[in-house]
Amino acid sequence: YRLPHTPLPGAFSDYLDSLQPWESSLFQNLEMKAYPTEIASLLHSNPFLSASDGSVKFSTHGSFGWILSLPNGRRLATCSGPVYGAKPSSYRAEGYGMLSLLRFFTRLFEYCNIQQATEGVIVCDNSSLVDKIIAYQSPFPIADLLDDEWTHFASDPMLSSNMSPSATLAPDWDVLNEIRHSLHDLTFRPTIQHIKGHQDRDNPYKSLSLLAQLNVDADTTAGK
Repeated sequence: YRLPHTPLPGAFSDYLDSLQPWESSLFQNLEMKAYPTEIASLLHSNPFLSASDGSVKFSTHGSFGWILSLPNGRRLATCSGPVYGAKPSSYRAEGYGMLSLLRFFTRLFEYCNIQQATEGVIVCDNSSLVDKIIAYQSPFPIADLLDDEWTHFASDPMLSSNMSPSATLAPDWDVLNEIRHSLHDLTFRPTIQHIKGHQDRDNPYKSLSLLAQLNVDADTTAGK
């Protein structure tokens, strides 16, 4: 006989607040449409669709947003928050959105004590970030997606690291490095796809595909 999975004691919000400041700030405006255990259970038995985005105003204030949905259009969660750093770029803001969403998956399943057995799609309208993340998903990435700051993932003892200290000085290295580690923290491999942004400018929102709608929603959430 095996005891059923039970979540950690305390509210999920308290659990997120107990994380290190850099990570807890990623969930500053998290809104869940159901109890954490229900969302985790739904993700365990259904594929998901999601979108992340970022926004920068006046080259001084950045924010991010993401939204998580089931294929039937049922929204499960949304989140937004500030982007830290001097003169944040749209690339950095987009990276914050992706990082927040990836950490949400990790912390949700951890809190609910449910195995990360799910699959789904994450769309982003920044093609450069999408290419970077696709490269990060594999310990043996496609050569033309690499750059000077790439290092073999440290969790594999058979692979040696070639990172020099100067690599940490690269723009947005801190965010990208956490994205890389977050991807390998997951026991499932989300499909990362590029999507054309702002499709609602040319077509009515209701006529868009669900992924396009989610991209619009994420953009709106990031701009709040």
